[in-house]
Amino acid sequence: MIIIKKVGLTATLLICLFSCIFTVASSSTITALEESWGYSLLGTNYFKEKITNLNKEEIVIAVLDTGIDTNHPWFKDRIKEGGAHCLNNSKQCLTGGYQDDEGHGTFVSGIIAKGTTDNVKILPIKVLESDGYGNVMDFYNGIQYVIKLKNQGMNIKAINFSISGDNRPLGSYYSNIYKKAFSDAYNAGILSIVSAGNNAKNLINTGPANLDKEVITVSSLSRYKTDDNTIELVFSKHFSNYGSTVDFIAPGDDIISAKIGGGIENRMGTSYSAAHVSSYIGLLYSVCNNCTPQIIEQVMIDSVITAGIIEKNDYYGHGIISMYSAYDNIIK
Repeated sequence: MIIIKKVGLTATLLICLFSCIFTVASSSTITALEESWGYSLLGTNYFKEKITNLNKEEIVIAVLDTGIDTNHPWFKDRIKEGGAHCLNNSKQCLTGGYQDDEGHGTFVSGIIAKGTTDNVKILPIKVLESDGYGNVMDFYNGIQYVIKLKNQGMNIKAINFSISGDNRPLGSYYSNIYKKAFSDAYNAGILSIVSAGNNAKNLINTGPANLDKEVITVSSLSRYKTDDNTIELVFSKHFSNYGSTVDFIAPGDDIISAKIGGGIENRMGTSYSAAHVSSYIGLLYSVCNNCTPQIIEQVMIDSVITAGIIEKNDYYGHGIISMYSAYDNIIK
């Protein structure tokens, strides 16, 4: 393992196979918080402060999940009208009906809401039942519904899809459905952020994380405090999937976000890593509404925390997403 100092607002990190360490001041030790520790690591609040006085257009992120707790205070004035439910293998999505009855979608949406400025709105699309399961055709219809709203003028920039399934090898029936849906979204100018999955194995048969150009796949980063007061940043090998299509890594372990029914709770999973990336993208578009998806993706790659080994790998992808240099990169 390698010790690297974190200085001021910049940090360099060697992308190692499983573990790297930052040295931090005593004030940065792990304590109980009311928001995800990922924001401080990624520089989210730093970026938000930089753009406080900018005139920001409304940015919409569609969250395909179990819905959202519309009564949670975190989402006051943050839910975009037009959300829908797409359940029971229906041929169409119906407006409304997206109240969360499981909690996963609320938690994911909370990460996005807390990690962005108020101009970023969440479009809830309920595609999972109360048991957390769903039908691939409902997913497909949900994505097509989002594309339709985009084509009608809604400024949808991203889809957060914190859903994964096994036995989805490339070329299979399910994989082809995913590929068609996410290709359509990308061609419509929408970036799709997906979770790598939580089976601690290669994601080669995990869909849609095993798609390449159509989606941004995110693996999970954990943190641990060591006896000498350092914080160890570690690929979450106890649950996170990995593979050649991983694009980025982001915090996904010991995450705090909105709890269904009010308050907050703690969860872990690559679902929440993906949500951090979605919030990141929402902030980038807040600065550059006219940027193409290709520009946004390049800014993300150019802004990762990395040093030394810069080649993309199966665990970290291009690296840990970071907002510290992203502001300068996005306004070039």
